[in-house]
Amino acid sequence: MTQGNLFDLDGGRTDRDAGVAAIETSHADFVPRMRAAAQAWALQYGTVTADDVRRIAWAFGVEPRHKNAWGAIFRGPGWKKVGEAASRVRTNHAHVNPVWTWVEPLEDPEEEPWSEPYTRKET
Repeated sequence: MTQGNLFDLDGGRTDRDAGVAAIETSHADFVPRMRAAAQAWALQYGTVTADDVRRIAWAFGVEPRHKNAWGAIFRGPGWKKVGEAASRVRTNHAHVNPVWTWVEPLEDPEEEPWSEPYTRKET
């Protein structure tokens, strides 16, 4: 196996976008609902991070099947990166998360993004 060009920004972006598309497809039940929850949080509090969305998901017993689904939540139009903050999730080892704000209106602000088909996990 030969390794291609390591320094290929366009190729890296193409690979990233393909990966995000694959995660969104395989998590069609998770990403849109958590994206809506992130949007609602940002509208209420001004900004949102992946940690904030994890708190919402954990409160309702929701988990993605793959950890990359967390990053897919903030892809697409409407999000603006406004800063960075170290993650408080211990297993993230102080990873620096982007801080986001939502700059476009919600399609349906009355919809509860955490409602069915998700149900709270029994603890």
